[in-house]
Amino acid sequence: MNLSITKVSTFQDCPRKYWYSYEADIKAKKSEGFYFGGAVHEGLENYYNKKDPMEAVKMALFGKKETESEQAMWGVDPYKLLKDARKIFDVYKTKAPKWQPMFVELMFDVPIIHPNTRQELLSRLVGKIDLITTKGEVIDHKTGSGGYNSIWEVKNKLQSAGYIYAYWYKFQKLPTAFIFNNITKATSRNPAEINPTPFEFDADILTWFFDEMKQAEENLDNPNLAITIRKSHCRYCQYKDICTYSKGEI
Repeated sequence: MNLSITKVSTFQDCPRKYWYSYEADIKAKKSEGFYFGGAVHEGLENYYNKKDPMEAVKMALFGKKETESEQAMWGVDPYKLLKDARKIFDVYKTKAPKWQPMFVELMFDVPIIHPNTRQELLSRLVGKIDLITTKGEVIDHKTGSGGYNSIWEVKNKLQSAGYIYAYWYKFQKLPTAFIFNNITKATSRNPAEINPTPFEFDADILTWFFDEMKQAEENLDNPNLAITIRKSHCRYCQYKDICTYSKGEI
């Protein structure tokens, strides 16, 4: 099978959530945060391709959606999100680092190989890197309200490690840096903020990532996925309205 960072991190959140999403193939609409984040990502792709970022944002917010998983949940106001995005890009063009892009939205599909023993997993790693600079930096855009917690750190270590691995495999060397491009929406008191945050790593992260993917490959063959629950994630789960656990039925 193909493994992606989203797929593995979904399993780590909760096996039942993974089962709903990937085994039962139940498509859930996007929360406001994910819907807005996707629109800003589209805008950033245009920005680094020297096009108008707001045109891409408008298309992402108001364009035709082919599937339910591309749509926003009830109550999300795209006009408010459009204003929020405009405030971000008004600040972005003066406050963001002047990264020179070599690749924008680089797709990858690579084998998962231990860097030392050369053991190869059955699965492949697939995904997309937001930005690779001419200096060999890997940039991952993040939008949100700010603040870090243990869930954020665990998820984003896996993501940074996966993108570092993909870069290493494709270019046969480690990136010069990995940077989370953290973007915070404006509030009534403060303008939007751009806070690039480096992720520190060394060559050992490749081994750590291989071990994580090997464990994921083994776990995803578990026939008990549908009944295994991690309660800590229920509050944020997009399937909580149909999950028998969150509804108190088990």
